[in-house]
Amino acid sequence: MNSAEPRARTASTVLEIFDRVAERAPDSIALDIPDIAAWTYAELDHCATRVADLVRKHLENRPAHDVVVAIALSRRDPWLFASLLGVMRAGAAYVAIDPVFPAKQAATILEDAGAIALIADDTRAAEIFAHSDGSSRIPHIAPAVLTTQSLDAHTRANITVSNALPPPPAAEALAYVIYTSGTTGKPKGVEIEHRSLFNLVDGDRREFALGPDDRVAQGSSASYDSSVEEMWLAWAAGGTVPGVPANATPARIINLSLVGGGSCASGSYMQSAINDARSRGAIVVVAAGNENQNANNSNPANCAGVVAVAATDRDGLRAYYSNYGSLVDIAAPGGDLYVDSLILSTL
Repeated sequence: MNSAEPRARTASTVLEIFDRVAERAPDSIALDIPDIAAWTYAELDHCATRVADLVRKHLENRPAHDVVVAIALSRRDPWLFASLLGVMRAGAAYVAIDPVFPAKQAATILEDAGAIALIADDTRAAEIFAHSDGSSRIPHIAPAVLTTQSLDAHTRANITVSNALPPPPAAEALAYVIYTSGTTGKPKGVEIEHRSLFNLVDGDRREFALGPDDRVAQGSSASYDSSVEEMWLAWAAGGTVPGVPANATPARIINLSLVGGGSCASGSYMQSAINDARSRGAIVVVAAGNENQNANNSNPANCAGVVAVAATDRDGLRAYYSNYGSLVDIAAPGGDLYVDSLILSTL
């Protein structure tokens, strides 16, 4: 190599990694969602840039690195992936809200994150905003709705990006926010910087040494941290993210572990999630609890609409540790049955 030739700057963000892959192999498939779409790197880059332009229009005069945009799209919607990229490309951070989250929980996340925009379809956006109390942490910027339909129209029009996009974000800039489930209280946001995201992806591509012919399944919801690794492990190698196929056999029985003490109020996140699952045809089975007390004091055994299961001993009597009471629906052999020095699991 001629020492006089300038060396290419080492990438320091995942956006730079993606841009280099898109430039090197624009026609390679970046996203393949069965029966929905197969987008090349060039197409995904194009759509992400359109999203970035739309997001920038909602920033007003705020510094982009202080802004969070909420995304509530399905994993089977290719615009989810364009939005994740586009929000970061606009210099902002994203918070992904799973479509199956109860609308009240989604509204809480939207407000707690101080989101200045929500990327969602019209129906989902209306559900979320219907549960909002209107108390935004950013009172001067009302959350805006960017529907998938408007994104499609914007892309089809092939409008030149009107706002100059910022340079790659600094390492300490916020990349995304992940929220806990909120089963033990209010969901809590965890902020992830670009530095951390890049280090994860850079380490993965060295460890796994994937290439352009590899595919990394998007098995996790975008609202969970593991989804980030799944996406970027593929894109950093120039590979493909295959989206999930349609679920032909949705769960009919959901088993919940014990959360702890306290009530299960009608408006709580746990009760809302249970109601949502039951509305989709699922039966929710929960543990009655292991504190040798009335199940009225155990969550989610005291939630409405669940099947609470207590534990029995080897003689068919209530296990000494099992909770009890009128809320218990059925009992099954427990896991604390001693025979000599052995413990028998559920029979």
